[in-house]
Amino acid sequence: MRTATGDRARDVLRGAGLLAALALSGVSILDPDLPWHLSAARRLVETRALPRADFLSWTMGGKPWVDFEWGSELAFYGLERMGGSAALWLFRSAALFGLTLAFLGLLRLWKLPKIWEALAAPALAGALFPLFGLRPEIFSLLLFMLEFHLLERRRTGRLKIGAGRFALLHAGLYAAWANLHAGFPAGLLLCACYGLGEMFSRPEETVPLSFLAAGAGLAGTLATPYGPGLYAVLFEHWRHVGSLRRLITEWNAPTFFQAYLTGYWLILVAAFAGLLAASVRGQSLPAEHVAVVVAFAFFGSRAIRGTPYAILTAAPLGLWAWSRLSLPPISRRPLLLAALVAAVVVPWRGYHWARDMRFFGWPEPLAAQGPSRAVEFLRREKAVLAGLKMYNSYNWGGILGYGLFPDYKVFIDGRYLFADLLAEVDAAQDSPRSFRSFIDRYGVALAVQPNDGLMLRDPSDPSSLSARPYLAAAWPRAQWALVYWDSDAVVLVRRSAVPAGWLARREFRCLRPHDLRQIGLYVVGGALRLQDVEAEIARYRREIGDPRESAELESWFERFRGNFPAPRRR
Repeated sequence: MRTATGDRARDVLRGAGLLAALALSGVSILDPDLPWHLSAARRLVETRALPRADFLSWTMGGKPWVDFEWGSELAFYGLERMGGSAALWLFRSAALFGLTLAFLGLLRLWKLPKIWEALAAPALAGALFPLFGLRPEIFSLLLFMLEFHLLERRRTGRLKIGAGRFALLHAGLYAAWANLHAGFPAGLLLCACYGLGEMFSRPEETVPLSFLAAGAGLAGTLATPYGPGLYAVLFEHWRHVGSLRRLITEWNAPTFFQAYLTGYWLILVAAFAGLLAASVRGQSLPAEHVAVVVAFAFFGSRAIRGTPYAILTAAPLGLWAWSRLSLPPISRRPLLLAALVAAVVVPWRGYHWARDMRFFGWPEPLAAQGPSRAVEFLRREKAVLAGLKMYNSYNWGGILGYGLFPDYKVFIDGRYLFADLLAEVDAAQDSPRSFRSFIDRYGVALAVQPNDGLMLRDPSDPSSLSARPYLAAAWPRAQWALVYWDSDAVVLVRRSAVPAGWLARREFRCLRPHDLRQIGLYVVGGALRLQDVEAEIARYRREIGDPRESAELESWFERFRGNFPAPRRR
């Protein structure tokens, strides 16, 4: 009776752990690169041909482009066409929960206790979900876990398959993988780790079967429309890895101070502690497991993009090592308590990070993401603006290209084509003067900029801020006219590039966001009339009407007018 009650309690705990993992899997996390993936798929469907040159930008237009993620892009595009952002969100959630189930499948393969599953499921999902954006890498992670299962099931004797069939299976697996995402080197590395382990555990084999599988998989990666050209992409990423690490967070090495990586660090520490404890107590550890944990811990330490693979390997293999220990009850309790704390702390840290990043809630349609109202303005004014060379920030390139192509072409987006240009943009932003030279050199005539309120720093005191926004110095009024802004974006045009009549109707001559103090000084100095400023605020409220910006303008104007001295009567 006691045993049946205990089994029911363990089943309840396991179910609770799965529900917690499912809840974490459902957090809505999109990705700024998703729109350009959808643009590529849309182009493929419309032209019935894979893109082989850039078509979305004017800076790289016509440059050869290997769209190595075309399979994932078609899948995403099909989902978006069928169900919009909700369908994409459901797919991402199902994929993350599927990874959790695959992880639990390994624990069941090793016959680990159900209580371990109850604690491990939410910890794994909590560690993964902040790193699990809606991007083609989802397919790499799913196929990576499939590879992990194949290799581990063969090691434990659960998968009875001959060398030829195993190699053929891998050739097909990696042919599919290479057409979905270029993360297949992680799978090949996993095969190599198992091959190294087999050299010790199965010395009778002339060539370890996992090495043979890796070779077959490597050959399979050539079965793409781009052939060996796929490896040019990997080379380009390797060539620019220094710039990527400097400019893009996910290419940086993970640190202890990033809240969303708490789960990664705890899992890694627990895995190495388990391997060490098992080794000290004389337990025989599979060489394959040791090689995998060491290799992927190193892989994850190089860049945040590698941490999901480290989590997916270290979490199950660390638990396996702990399960080999025969500990007395007095030693089990602290370990169980530590596991329980990890199962709570990891999701809790991830939850707070996701809340701060505003990831909770039903996913917005793509048309409502990014600078959506600025996109609508550009569509309305395409008769005048569409032919101009547009400048945009790196993160907005995807959504602008998806929403405005073919009328407009972007300056830059998240594709590997732009690695050199991204470094050039970063260098130019060191000062407004260098940025103006950069913009002039490229002949930019239209700009869509974030309305971020970034303020200039005093060169003599880098810790202080001046009273002027960076926007005012980088895009001076003499050359650039403000024609639209809201709480997300600012749109400016070069005065000499648009008809004077159109500019007279569209320009905001008095106002500029985050520069109200300077506007007040212009009024006090006589460069602007108070009634013109008031009229332009009324026009902004009438034509654009962004609630936050309108409220800020009106509040400032009421305070300023109340303190502005009335003109003296003669």
